[in-house]
Amino acid sequence: MTKPQNATIFESGKDFVALKSLIATQQYSQTVVLVNQNTQKFCLPLLPNIFDHIIRIPNGEKHKSIQTIQKIWSQLIDFQCDRKMLLVNLGGGVLTDMGAFAASTYKRGIDCVQIPTSLLAMVDASVGGKTGINFEGIKNVVGTFFEPRMVVINPIFLDTLPKRDFDNGLAEALKHILISDLAHDQMADLSLKSNWDIEFIKKIVAVKINLITQDFYERSVRKQLNYGHTLGHAIEGFSLKNHPKPLLHGEAIAVGMWLENKLANQLGILNYEALIYCNSMIYKYFKAVIDGYHFSLNDLLPYLVQDKKNSHNRLFFSLLRGMGDAIVDVEVPIEAIDTLLVSESNSRP
Repeated sequence: MTKPQNATIFESGKDFVALKSLIATQQYSQTVVLVNQNTQKFCLPLLPNIFDHIIRIPNGEKHKSIQTIQKIWSQLIDFQCDRKMLLVNLGGGVLTDMGAFAASTYKRGIDCVQIPTSLLAMVDASVGGKTGINFEGIKNVVGTFFEPRMVVINPIFLDTLPKRDFDNGLAEALKHILISDLAHDQMADLSLKSNWDIEFIKKIVAVKINLITQDFYERSVRKQLNYGHTLGHAIEGFSLKNHPKPLLHGEAIAVGMWLENKLANQLGILNYEALIYCNSMIYKYFKAVIDGYHFSLNDLLPYLVQDKKNSHNRLFFSLLRGMGDAIVDVEVPIEAIDTLLVSESNSRP
């Protein structure tokens, strides 16, 4: 069963014509913008002044919780918002995931617009209709499939990002490149903000849109987008709980892709030449986190067993078979993961 993706609009500058047109034509009863401290300060002033109310939530992955969702619901009730309101989610991946989840559940569903302000949210999190929150330390274990009315992608916000937050988005961009025909192209230096113009962002986002229009509910080909995320989500969950300065989502996914490529090679799925090519690309941008962290099976197993792709107590991965060639539903025995992680640990100085 497929479901078409609603409009993804690419704009430049401060006009936001599509958003203003949507609000004018739909005659919403109220328009509320959801922000965090950073996006209220740096991003909201770049938008037209068209909002009746502002809801501000805390920054950070640790606040991607039911408690934050309850705060959003409570404020919508305080504002006496009905089902004809519009919620505009202005933020990165954490905020757009939570804002869309709140919209999908408030009064059984209200319209929302995603305006991603981070590179990660532009190329991945805001597109595709997935919403979610973390619960009991498990990443995105509670959520819905819910399409926003519109996604407005505007690179104007990239200039507001600190370097680490910008680099955080490179992992999801690399994921889209490595599972698609883009893996064979000579790509621009991804670390330079100046290279991320509208046309380049469109190329990256098109990979995801192509998969979700074929498989909105993630029954088959859309699972390719989980490449790097089985180990990556486990690494992120462990890091959030145990590291004083946890890895960001994209950093964890970069380590996940690096390790899953080695796992695919170990299983005879990815040949050595492709492994070297793909991992050299990942290492170019994420050398510090790849060299700086290592994990044992005991670290990751509590998170791996909760992965959403699991079935009948068996672990399933999405892995690369070659450059631009991802396969899904690959069953991987625990012993293979243990061998990989032990080998990684032993190879460290």
